[in-house]
Amino acid sequence: MKKLKFAALVFAVGTSVLLVIFEILFYLNIISISPFQGLLKVTGCLQENNDSSFIEFCDIGQGDCTIVKSADSNIVIDFGSADDSDELYYHLKSLGIKELNLAVVTHYHEDHLGGLCDLLERMTVKNILINSSFAEDCDKEVVTRFKSLVEEREVRLIEPQIGTAAMIGRSKIEVLSFLNNADEENERSVCLRVTLSNMSVVFTGDSQWEAETALLERGISLKADILKLGHHGSSTSSSEKLINAVSPSAVVVSCGYNNFYNHPANIVLERVKAKGIKLYRTDLDGNITVTPEESGFSVSTDRGNKNDNT
Repeated sequence: MKKLKFAALVFAVGTSVLLVIFEILFYLNIISISPFQGLLKVTGCLQENNDSSFIEFCDIGQGDCTIVKSADSNIVIDFGSADDSDELYYHLKSLGIKELNLAVVTHYHEDHLGGLCDLLERMTVKNILINSSFAEDCDKEVVTRFKSLVEEREVRLIEPQIGTAAMIGRSKIEVLSFLNNADEENERSVCLRVTLSNMSVVFTGDSQWEAETALLERGISLKADILKLGHHGSSTSSSEKLINAVSPSAVVVSCGYNNFYNHPANIVLERVKAKGIKLYRTDLDGNITVTPEESGFSVSTDRGNKNDNT
């Protein structure tokens, strides 16, 4: 009996010490719960990486969609258009994903939000991180449908707050920047950094010059292993200053094959090539899967397994 009491005492003291440590981390802004109150999962977030953790940039045509999967959480950042929602739904099922802990929508354009509307009718989505404000050039029909579905399904909406972060399972999500008062919807894109195990990715949605400048002017470290090129590799995005600030070893472009907009722009491709950064494109490589390794990360694609250990 004495041994049981002693074990219980040790457990209680150990738990108290852990809580104090996490409180100190929160106080120092190393980890912040807000605005993700209730999503923070202490259990598992300090465990070693396992084979089930990966980030996949989906080949979803002229749209954006990224899956962040670990053993204890499923996150999707942007969802492509409604036309590609069936393909996304069945792909998620093939990965064993039956519900999402967090959906992130960078902005209110159909090629980022449309697929989520269909998914809400077929799958449980627990939380959605999305800016409540939108510009006049947003896709209003999609916005109306989205708001209706969220209310019907009673999905919790999370308003992004610049400078906050949360651990969702093994994945750390940081809100880096966004503009609430920009005239164009693209410039209101929520910029994020996602860290999974020992690798990190910066997402800028469809940010262009104005939003990228605001992000850079924050003066914070934007370092990451991978940069998701903004606005499908458009010439209006992924400035040299931003690429230098992130200093990635690889970049990813999400765009449709032979798309009308000629994305990615040659000037952006030349900028990346000149810096010796590895380039991956969903229109040429298909789905691009990045897996954390003990040292760096590996990349595999649908159209040729590159297995680049970076």
